[in-house]
Amino acid sequence: MHAKKKRVRVCRKVRPNRKADLVTTVAGPSTAAVGSNVSYTVTVTNLGPGTALRAGVGVEIGWFPITVPGKFLPGPVSGEISGGRRCSETEVGDREVNFACPAGSLSLARGASIQVTVTLQIGRIAGRLLYVDTEAYATSRDPQSRNNEAIANAQTTGCDPSYPGDLCIAPPPPDLNCDDLAPVTDIDVDWSVADPDPHHFDGDHDGIGCEP
Repeated sequence: MHAKKKRVRVCRKVRPNRKADLVTTVAGPSTAAVGSNVSYTVTVTNLGPGTALRAGVGVEIGWFPITVPGKFLPGPVSGEISGGRRCSETEVGDREVNFACPAGSLSLARGASIQVTVTLQIGRIAGRLLYVDTEAYATSRDPQSRNNEAIANAQTTGCDPSYPGDLCIAPPPPDLNCDDLAPVTDIDVDWSVADPDPHHFDGDHDGIGCEP
């Protein structure tokens, strides 16, 4: 008579899925008036299949054309993550402002989202087109990284028609002078001036403002 073989039960450890597909969207106004505040809402959603570990979003803000110098970047820039946590400004460059909105140790489950509200102030001297470039990140591997980034653009409004060049300049008051525009006058930008020139940038009436 043969003895029965004893079955050995093997316990297999189920490993968590380390892949998480993050999708980013950004919503906000399509116009931005000089001298005003504008806000954008960035939403990061995890489509799965796994949990996104240490998720967050990076934000870059600047102007087109890229010749607009850092002095006239939108500011002060602030960001707040849903739940009251603040974003941290990481870098102010010559052409853009970069800051990170980390969710700390947050694990973003499949189907869950985080939101970031970005508020910025448009000065009375600005670029013609604002851009808000956002990109989600996590320590988990993202199988579809192409949808991590979203960009919003806003056309600057309230520009005085006497200054049709690269900069959007608000009409007076207050009255501006060429010192307010430095270092723009030292770089290669379209610096056309037309009548009536309320800021009196074109003293010799040759159609070019603030000539050295």
